[in-house]
Amino acid sequence: MTGMGNSFPARPLFVLTAKGMARETLAHDGPMGRRSVARPIGGGAAGDRLTADIVPGLATEWQVESDRQPGLAWVEGLITLRTAGGTPILMKYIGRRAKRYGEGAWRIGVGFEADAGGEDGAHDWLNDVVAAATVEVRGDDLVYTVHELLGRKTAPDGDAIAVDPVYHMVASGTLGERIKIESQVAKRYLSIAEAGCRTEGPLTAEWPVGFAWGAHRMGKGPMGFPFHIDMKAEMVADNGDMIVQQYIGTNSRTLLDPSPDIDRSWRTTAMFEAPVDGPNAWLNEVVALGFGWVQGEETHYEYYAMR
Repeated sequence: MTGMGNSFPARPLFVLTAKGMARETLAHDGPMGRRSVARPIGGGAAGDRLTADIVPGLATEWQVESDRQPGLAWVEGLITLRTAGGTPILMKYIGRRAKRYGEGAWRIGVGFEADAGGEDGAHDWLNDVVAAATVEVRGDDLVYTVHELLGRKTAPDGDAIAVDPVYHMVASGTLGERIKIESQVAKRYLSIAEAGCRTEGPLTAEWPVGFAWGAHRMGKGPMGFPFHIDMKAEMVADNGDMIVQQYIGTNSRTLLDPSPDIDRSWRTTAMFEAPVDGPNAWLNEVVALGFGWVQGEETHYEYYAMR
């Protein structure tokens, strides 16, 4: 597997401190496992490009612990931020808490929805951002160290996230059907994965046609940018394991690589579900960072597991 090796280009976005969020929790045993929800009592984000406060009451994180794989939990969160100028920003994320990432820490993939008109559009750029974060428990607080994912050629030297390869895939078969829905609620782009999708690398698998598609959200800009990706794919590994991959991301105005041989590109973050007793069980603990691009008639995908 070639590509970015053991580092994924990124740059610091902000550090978010969610005060009291490690203490303000509720939990119960549900039918899918131990479920907990946490809320912050305050806090905020601080970075060179964004400073904002958490809006208490509009911020929660949910976790569901696995009954089959000890130490593993599915993570999902929504945190509302508000800048000093009054612009609201929704930070949304999915991730994993797992032994891979150590006690009191987890990894998440992050997206944003910012008011494009607030403060004369000063924070509209966040709608184009795909980010990843390390979350740590520090006393009663949760601390999120958030990095923006960048293109291959755009990351400053020495500024990257440590990763391990998961797979590379080239899709060169017939495109599946594409449908646009422009309702009064939202603009959607429905896509079926290309035929002929096969992964190579630590994960070797195929995407069976008809079991991988997404209901993406289109923006109001040219070409439907910013284009928010929401995809689920059922994969069949070479050993017969059935594996689910879920990924979110952005194909946006700021991710158009300058390379003359790349038509367009995007970034995503992904989670997997694999049999707990097989050789692919390691995927259950992984939050992966993805880079995709169109080159001629081929569509390429690369995924890397955060360390």
